[in-house]
Amino acid sequence: MGSLTYLVKYYEQSTQIQQERACQDYGDDQQIKGYLAAQEEVQQRLRNDGTIPLEEFNSTLFEYLNLSIEEILGSDQMVLRALGMFDKRLGKRRLKSLNLSSDHELVQSFFRIRCAFEGIRPQLDT
Repeated sequence: MGSLTYLVKYYEQSTQIQQERACQDYGDDQQIKGYLAAQEEVQQRLRNDGTIPLEEFNSTLFEYLNLSIEEILGSDQMVLRALGMFDKRLGKRRLKSLNLSSDHELVQSFFRIRCAFEGIRPQLDT
């Protein structure tokens, strides 16, 4: 995470999509929907890749403090789920039953670390 890294990737990818779709002029009523859709698509892509701005990371950390373990594990935010792997509210039995084979690499890595610490053999099909 880092704001500059995020902004550079965001700008490069959104510019590319906007050029491909011929929707670079946000002042043109005909192009504004494509322009905004490209921005939303890039934001989602970057999130899925694990690239987030520092401000979002910080707000996620503060949000974490007020969530139950169920909300953390069920969140669509990869950072929350990853941090949840180290949460003491996640017990050994529940840890053993988690299926994270389709989850983000960061979540899987934190899961492996926690399993190693607990002496549990991780069940990941990666």
